[in-house]
Amino acid sequence: MRKKILYLTDLYYRAKGRNYFEEDLWLTSCLKDHFDVVLCHPTNSESFEKDVDMIVFRNTGGVSGFKDVYDAFVKRVKTQHLRTFNEFTGKADMMGKQYLLDLTAAGYPVIPTVDTKEDIGQLPDVPKYVIKPKDGADSIGLGCTHYPFLKDVISRIAGEEVRVIDPAPSVARHLVDVMEERKLIRGDAAGEQDIELVSSGDPAPLERIFRMINTELV
Repeated sequence: MRKKILYLTDLYYRAKGRNYFEEDLWLTSCLKDHFDVVLCHPTNSESFEKDVDMIVFRNTGGVSGFKDVYDAFVKRVKTQHLRTFNEFTGKADMMGKQYLLDLTAAGYPVIPTVDTKEDIGQLPDVPKYVIKPKDGADSIGLGCTHYPFLKDVISRIAGEEVRVIDPAPSVARHLVDVMEERKLIRGDAAGEQDIELVSSGDPAPLERIFRMINTELV
């Protein structure tokens, strides 16, 4: 007797840059050769969960539209020991942005975050603020030093509706402010400077990468 898989997804979820429904249809077409597959939206899953051997949770988009149902599903996974392909133990964005609110309130050095207009005064005085969904995401933060080199590629893949945030310019401006405050900037350092790049390994792959991302660096 073949094993059964409950495949939870939203075939109508619209995402820029990727056709999620095509991925799901292709995956389930492969799975059906080896398993009996039940495909439905997470809001309709409860009546099937005990009759299958494995649950796969995919491509439903943000769960803010059915948060109570999702929370109840995760609770059943834990209390009824349902076998799932995915883990539901995430503590950061998987659980929404509440962790940023909690860490901000506790005084930790995170992105200052509030969720009401009444608390807007707790944020730094800056020209612009970013508004994001508390549950789900509509932007990508480039949180690694080399990601800005790939910003155009990431933007193209993510699509027009997803905002790609590059913190590098703000970090650079802050660095200059700190260096000026501590009198670490040389008087003759104004204007463009030559940059010497040193590699401890074979420089050929590095040169190829620089040509791909910015020919002026070579």
